[in-house]
Amino acid sequence: MNKAQIVENRSESLILTTRAGLVAVAFAAIVLLNLNLTAAPEPWFDEGVHVSAAATLAKIGNYALPDATGLKVLDPGIQVGPTVILPVALSFKLFGQGFWQARGIIVLYGFLALTAYLLVARKVAGKETGLLALVILLAGNGVESSSFILLSRQVVGEVPALGFLLLGMWCWFKAMEIPGKGRLSRSKLLYLAAGLCFGLSIVTKLQVLLIFVPAWGLLFLADRFYYRQASWKAFILPGLIAVLSYGFWYGLQTLLADPETARQNAEFLRQSFTNRIIGFNPTHIREALGGLWRNGFVLWGLPGLVYGVYLTLQRDRLSLFRAGLVLFSGMWLVWFVVFSAGWPRYSFIGLALLPIWTAKLVLDFTTGKLLPNRSKWQVVLVGIILSGWLVFGAKSTLSDIFNPPPTYLTEFATYLKENVPQDAVVANWEWELDLVAPQNFLHPTTFTLNEFIGAKSDNRPFTYRYSPGSITPEYVVDGLFSNWSMLYLPYLQEHGEKVVQIGPYTLYKVIK
Repeated sequence: MNKAQIVENRSESLILTTRAGLVAVAFAAIVLLNLNLTAAPEPWFDEGVHVSAAATLAKIGNYALPDATGLKVLDPGIQVGPTVILPVALSFKLFGQGFWQARGIIVLYGFLALTAYLLVARKVAGKETGLLALVILLAGNGVESSSFILLSRQVVGEVPALGFLLLGMWCWFKAMEIPGKGRLSRSKLLYLAAGLCFGLSIVTKLQVLLIFVPAWGLLFLADRFYYRQASWKAFILPGLIAVLSYGFWYGLQTLLADPETARQNAEFLRQSFTNRIIGFNPTHIREALGGLWRNGFVLWGLPGLVYGVYLTLQRDRLSLFRAGLVLFSGMWLVWFVVFSAGWPRYSFIGLALLPIWTAKLVLDFTTGKLLPNRSKWQVVLVGIILSGWLVFGAKSTLSDIFNPPPTYLTEFATYLKENVPQDAVVANWEWELDLVAPQNFLHPTTFTLNEFIGAKSDNRPFTYRYSPGSITPEYVVDGLFSNWSMLYLPYLQEHGEKVVQIGPYTLYKVIK
């Protein structure tokens, strides 16, 4: 057997191994995204807001939150875009109302994100790197609220936004590789598709806009003065379409809402930006850094990010592609640490891109591309560290999938159905109950939520306490969120008679 045949056999073996690995990863993803879907994690406040809006749309055709005082049309508390609400509403129409129907849509988005992730990773780092990056992504990072699998099992916007963003990057890469001739050349269509995907990502999760605009602008400048690989239209067309997509959605909301609702929504967005998105607070910075420390960023994320920067130094098209991902990820993490509320979930999209560079670093080191003179013991040590990290991450973030927590929400909702009149007015701040219980729930306003978040963020007391307005409830539910804020405590001490407690949910009858 000559040298060429040996190389060919090794190449075929590597292809077969990669394909087998991809099949194994795909099977693992199917299991991890679907097993005990409605139980792990337990449905919670933010998710409840989103599914309640989708349920209202499916039932009566209004893009609104339900409430005993009347529909809250286009309520700013709906913090994900129509890219999530509309498909979930359609799922409710087709398959009935429930958390598996809602979460199933996010699972589909999870597969979209994984597919786009693999395409992008293979383009910028190679096939084997893409496969290892998927493994690292699926294993998680030790913090549930910033890990891919668990966010792919909740009706929140992070995973859909990541999927659209990566799909946009892949369209942009493909457009750059195709000669563009004519008014509607294939490259221009791909640039437009890239811009639309970027826009859908922004519409899904508004924080993407804060990072996309400066990152895209800096990437344009880097290309103009350093890489010199792209034409102006490669940046102008996608960027313009992305911003216009969000502008269209914002304008549509303004047209559909009455003037007072539009004014209140604008005020809420201003408060939200100050409290959670563009504030500067030392407490938030400490919380953000603590979250990065707990998820092992220093061990797995920072080395990958540094290596990713190193891989952008060549003046070629591939380095420009790499620079786009590195720039977006780096700017996201800077925003998360310096300006955000510091909640671990806010770090997700920035962190999710890093396994590409971590995997590339590991493979380049073990194959000798990075350090040709490394010893086999160094290779073994890197393998042990990586394997240990994968086990730690998977055990910390995925254990509930195989051993789900008690279904307190289902038990409590069943009790309400059997023991509380369906038309009873029930004061409640646990939005996840709205989907599974039939009572007429009376919720605190979204501005109350903003005030509570602002108080917690600034380490000051939350002084607002519940008192009946135009409608006096017959019952009060005190759950995790209302108990944390102590919203109902004074009222319950004077007017509440405890009926039952199931897990974190306590039902009180109002005594007048």
